[in-house]
This record gives sequence, C-alpha cells and structure tokens, in this order.
Amino acid sequence: MNESYNAVKRLVIDKLNLITKANGYHNDATILEGWLTFYATDLVQGKDGKTFPAISVHYGSDAVSKNGGSIDNQSTRTLKITGAVTTDSPEQVNEKLDELYKDIKVALGVERKLTIVGADFMLPEGNLPYAMFDMTITISINEKWEN
Repeated sequence: MNESYNAVKRLVIDKLNLITKANGYHNDATILEGWLTFYATDLVQGKDGKTFPAISVHYGSDAVSKNGGSIDNQSTRTLKITGAVTTDSPEQVNEKLDELYKDIKVALGVERKLTIVGADFMLPEGNLPYAMFDMTITISINEKWEN
C-alpha cells in the first residue's frame, strides 16, 4: 500500500473530480495527474477529451518527521495545483481564473488534513493561448515504513 499516493488521491484528486457545473461549481474542469506542461498541447487542441478549464496536481516537496526507532512517519507533502483557462476574449481571463481558483478552494476547503497556502498567477512560457495559476497546498500524511 502506498499511503502517500492514496492520501493525495483521496483528499485532493477525488475532491477535484467533483468540480462540475452539475455539482454547483462554476466549471466543468478536466482533472489531470502530473504536471500541466505534459498536457498543454492536448488541452489546446482538445485532444483525447482534454479541455480547458483544467486542473493538474503534482508534487512539490515532502518533509519527513520520523520518530527514531519507529516505523511510523508523519510527512507534510507540498502539492502544486495548477489551474488553467483559455478564452476568446482577453477581458474575461481574470474572471475565469478567479472562478476556477474559487472552485478549487471550495472543493478542498473542508478537508482538515490539508492547508491552502496561496497561489501565483502567470502565463505559460511559449505561445500557447491560456493563463494559469500555481496553487500551493500542504497535506499531512501518516505512513508506516514497512514492506
């Protein structure tokens, strides 16, 4: 069993998958595991059902707090959640970013084992037509170091 991956899946990814208009959110978001960079071209082209707005989840860092002589470990995993939007009207980009950002905060905000730290807004490198933010969250994970 991989407690770290399972915790991220259960506490973050599964909750992000609930972001649909049918569930009362602003967006029907495409949820991706890993770095958005790997999916950017597919999102722009709408390939394999991948469309904007999109949310990707990837690992940032991990801080370990293991007690000596114990197999129990408490780690704090930093995750990066990238939200990306595109629009035909540049005047709407800030509104679309804010709506997606709020959807993520609402989806994750009730989970006590994670902390939303903040976000940085940016344009991607290159000429792909979308805007994005990188949101930082931390998640507490308990695991045992055993086979």
